[in-house]
Amino acid sequence: MPTLASPAQNPRQMMPSPQMIDADAVDDDDDDMLDEAGIRMDFRIRAENIIPNYEGFKIHARQLNPRLEPYLNDRVGQEQVRRYKKLIDNKIKHTKAVQITQNCASGKHCFGLGGEATMLPPRA
Repeated sequence: MPTLASPAQNPRQMMPSPQMIDADAVDDDDDDMLDEAGIRMDFRIRAENIIPNYEGFKIHARQLNPRLEPYLNDRVGQEQVRRYKKLIDNKIKHTKAVQITQNCASGKHCFGLGGEATMLPPRA
């Protein structure tokens, strides 16, 4: 039977004993986080004109995440282009379906057929 390359370990050795954990050290870590001025995110709603192409999506992703690795930024751009194309295709299909068949899966909620939104009660 094949064995793993790492040596067998006693599970009790892996678990820290209560004597090894310093309660003051744990509390000090929490205090340090409050004192440090960490990264602040800006959640204000902004009206941005994003150019719906690969470069436009990459620029927008870089503005939102300046420390994002370049390969991830490229991946975000590619993925957003794919999603945008699918959104446009679905919008065109819906518009044609509403104009030709006067039918939509949303039924009375379809704005293209003169429907309206249904207000839901707030969650408690």
